[in-house]
Amino acid sequence: MNGPVTIVSEHNVPPLLLDELQAIANDVEDCLGVVRMPPIVVRMDCSFATSGRNFAGVITDDIVIMYLCPDFADQPISRIRGVLYHEMGHILQWLEKKMTGRVDQGGRDYEQDCDYKIESTCGVKIYYDEDRVQRVGRRKPHWLKKRPRGLE
Repeated sequence: MNGPVTIVSEHNVPPLLLDELQAIANDVEDCLGVVRMPPIVVRMDCSFATSGRNFAGVITDDIVIMYLCPDFADQPISRIRGVLYHEMGHILQWLEKKMTGRVDQGGRDYEQDCDYKIESTCGVKIYYDEDRVQRVGRRKPHWLKKRPRGLE
């Protein structure tokens, strides 16, 4: 175990989201072994969202900036965890590109690849619910087993 991932947040980020993000980031870093996760800066801002199903987004550079929508904390915990794990998949893509100079998507689209990287790295399966939003946990019959292609 490398130790806790550094997370810096604005004052208005709900503690529930920070606690979940910290636990998930630490879990992903543990799965990586010797590779360190970059620091994550969390901002409550929804300007990136292009639809009502967008709750989070990341920008990767020397640090990671994660944007969370204010209503994200009101979502079911399985959805919060699913979205956060998916965003960690974007960080894994960035780390892969940083280490190898490219991202191997293996025939998946960019967003599907995020889910794949989390599942192959940590064994966490991400499903999609009736609103086409990420979920983790015990799969319900109506949840999709794979992210639909072209989903924004």
